[in-house]
Amino acid sequence: MPSRTTKILIIDDHQLVADGLAMILSRVSDHVTISTSYNVRSVLADEPLVRRQDLILVDLHMPTIDGFSFLQALDHRKITVPTVVISGVEDRRDIRRALELGACGFIPKELPSAQMLYGLRRVLSGQRYVPEHLAEFFQLDCMEKHRAANHLESNAPAGQSVPHIRERQLDVLELMHEGHSNIDIANILGISESTVKSHVSTLFRAFGVTNRTACVRAGLASNLIRT
Repeated sequence: MPSRTTKILIIDDHQLVADGLAMILSRVSDHVTISTSYNVRSVLADEPLVRRQDLILVDLHMPTIDGFSFLQALDHRKITVPTVVISGVEDRRDIRRALELGACGFIPKELPSAQMLYGLRRVLSGQRYVPEHLAEFFQLDCMEKHRAANHLESNAPAGQSVPHIRERQLDVLELMHEGHSNIDIANILGISESTVKSHVSTLFRAFGVTNRTACVRAGLASNLIRT
């Protein structure tokens, strides 16, 4: 049975940027349909198009109707398509405002393509995403992962202490499951390789294992990650 097509809409008033993003996003899943628009007004004039999307990327700073106004328009129209803001400026006030208006994430335009794809896949899976170097300034909802970590602790054998598994360590576990090396994980998450190694060591201790294969198997058995 054919895989479902992921529909993505890019809104950016710079055609070169929009076209470049479209090339990157064509790799977000096996079957992708990408639409581009160079202004918010034309998008809002075609509400059925907006509602059909699985993901929307919108530039924050555009003439006439900007990304903030677009997020407000989605809220007023009760359109719940996951929307990620993109910007060439990492202004924390702007990022916070966008998240408060309902954005599911923030993508700096200079973000490496692998990290961008990683973040957008997270959004498509129902999570929120802000790059590592900015995430500490914002409290993002990651309830599914927290519940999974709590499940691991509550189902540990009697007398066995399981270290708390944080969100970033679960990110590392997922990428290990996908077959990425430590350096690849570091590049995707925007952290150092030594930090990745530290997270891997913590995961080994949490599961009581000594190698990556056993760690991934334990993660699958605990429903922290899925096949």
